[in-house]
Amino acid sequence: MTNKKIFVSIACFMDYDIINTIIDCLKKAKNPKNIIFGICLQYDVNDNFLKDYDNNKQFKIHKMNYKEAKGPAYARAIIYNMFNNEDYFFQIDCHTRFFDSWDIKLIESFEKCKKISSKSIISYYPINIIDMNNENKLSQIANISHVRCIDLNHGIKTHGKYISIKECPKKSWGISGAMLFFDKQAHKEIKYDSEIYHGVQFEEQVVLACKFWTHGYDIFSPDNHIIATEYLTNIDRLKVKPYIDSFKKKETYNRLCHIMKLNYNEIYLNKYNSYLGNVRTVEDYYKMLKIYDKVKKIFENNYLQ
Repeated sequence: MTNKKIFVSIACFMDYDIINTIIDCLKKAKNPKNIIFGICLQYDVNDNFLKDYDNNKQFKIHKMNYKEAKGPAYARAIIYNMFNNEDYFFQIDCHTRFFDSWDIKLIESFEKCKKISSKSIISYYPINIIDMNNENKLSQIANISHVRCIDLNHGIKTHGKYISIKECPKKSWGISGAMLFFDKQAHKEIKYDSEIYHGVQFEEQVVLACKFWTHGYDIFSPDNHIIATEYLTNIDRLKVKPYIDSFKKKETYNRLCHIMKLNYNEIYLNKYNSYLGNVRTVEDYYKMLKIYDKVKKIFENNYLQ
């Protein structure tokens, strides 16, 4: 286990807190030399706060002008292609803190999940950084197993329900962009969508969860807290707000609604047939979430079986 390399994916939009994330990640790891960082830095060229890592072999950094940014999922797809057969892939936010020996705990939790399901991934909503020392909060973990929104204009959105950490590892049905972990075999089988522009909840998380699930993967909450995150990013750290191309955002949404069989669109007919897996169906995904009938009612132009 000590030689297993973990590729840590971090998308960063002008947030210098990524430096603290990197420092804490290495400091709290049991085997820091086995950590490889993949970073998409969307930045102002006059404010290159990661320059000290430019020639560090543990860092793969893709830099782009912040004006060219197209949302977190777009940046994460760039990082996804920087993976080079490391043992594990670990996606986090740039404003993250770690629990002691997080790397060992994460791999051990993953192995427990694999005993339940040979095709496993780990994803959950991390605890807030301000609660890292709160024993009451630490006795629970967020299991993504509920739907909080089904909306014609915003799609489907999941959310977490706190369960006792003693119940874990426990299957869930959704993915958090702030904490996603799987092995190199899953990376080889599941490809990230490089054309998700400005999408977050439905586009980045629910569609990706369904993609993993229909390929036969089970999603788990681990039996240990691995990281914590900052849910309301301090806007004072950002020089500008990210620009959103409303046309591209809407185009992304329309395309993914077709892929998820929510809204039939001839433009995308036959082009994305292999996007989801064929081990399980999207219909069964909705039924598992207990939203199948509601989805059919709200999305009247669906083409669900």
